[in-house]
Amino acid sequence: MFGSRKVVTAVVYTDPTASKYIPILRAPVDAHITIESAYLCADTTVAAHTTDYYAVHLVNGGTGGTATTGISSTVSVAAGTITANVPNTFTITDGSGKLNDGEWLTARHTDAGSVGDAGRITIVVEYVRGLGEKAAA
Repeated sequence: MFGSRKVVTAVVYTDPTASKYIPILRAPVDAHITIESAYLCADTTVAAHTTDYYAVHLVNGGTGGTATTGISSTVSVAAGTITANVPNTFTITDGSGKLNDGEWLTARHTDAGSVGDAGRITIVVEYVRGLGEKAAA
C-alpha cells in the first residue's frame, strides 16, 4: 500500500442567517477516523464586529448527529475580519479529533446580532482513517 492515508473533503453551505448545526461527514460503520486539520473559506468579506458576527466551530455530533462535543477552535468575525476566499484555520484540539463508528462531524454555525450576508461558506476537512495524531492516546 502506497500513498497518503489523508482524505480531504469539502462542504459548501449558504449562510443560514440563524444558528444551525451542519453535518459534514460521518465516520464509517465499524471504523473510526481522525480529523487532522480543517479550514473555513467564505466567498464574502465580513468586517470584524463584536456584536454582529458569525462564528463556526467543529463538533463531534455523536451517532445521532445531535451531540455537541467541541473538537476545534472557533473561526469568528468577532475575532477579526473574514476576507473572501482566504482560508481560516480551525485548530483541532489534541485528543479530540477521533470520530468512532458512525459518529458525525458537524459544523456549529452561530449568528449573533445582525451580521448581514456571509455568503457561501466552504469547510475543508483533512482526516485519516484510523488513529491519527489528533486522536486521544
